[in-house]
Amino acid sequence: MTKSDTFFRGLLRLGAFFVLQALMMAITYEFTDNTDIIYTITYLFPTIFLIYKWRRTLKNEISSFPEAFKKNILKVFLVYLLFTLMCYTTNNMLYQLIGDIASNETAIRNELNSSPLIIAIIFIFLAPISEELIFRFNFRNTLKTPKRRYIITSILFALMHIAVSTELIFLLYLIPYLFLSLGLGYSYYKSDNIFMSIIIHIFHNLINIMLLFIM
Repeated sequence: MTKSDTFFRGLLRLGAFFVLQALMMAITYEFTDNTDIIYTITYLFPTIFLIYKWRRTLKNEISSFPEAFKKNILKVFLVYLLFTLMCYTTNNMLYQLIGDIASNETAIRNELNSSPLIIAIIFIFLAPISEELIFRFNFRNTLKTPKRRYIITSILFALMHIAVSTELIFLLYLIPYLFLSLGLGYSYYKSDNIFMSIIIHIFHNLINIMLLFIM
């Protein structure tokens, strides 16, 4: 990415990433029906590609992470907790209204039932890394201000999570997902270090996976 990067190019990279995931899944299906292998390849290789593509810049991010962590972790975590509370509250309200959970959550639960260990690893580690890279780091040098990037990329992240909605009423789940996205995205907005948002995202997914297994 360069300083002349544009939001449109960021959107093209975002679209290309999901096309790559779809292609990896389709190709893998031709060779095996083992869901563990299919899920692993579908998520692993596109994630490796993103890391390789931005490897030089990510090295700089790693170097500055300890200082960014010490300086921002308290405020970042408190803001994350606030938005997560808003997410869970609105999610519960919508569940009472609609009578069913979000389509994305249903898909995750079904995948966990079919491949518990693999999906747990993907959901806890690979998904946060790839999503933070493609939804936030991807747009690092686009738009005019960090605040604008924070808001717009948070909206994109939330929209992606309701893209599999089976009925129009389920689009209302955009609200809790937007709160969640703002909570996760704030860590990058505040620290300007992508590993901060990756760590918060991993923590969030880990807690949710543990709750799903307990429940």
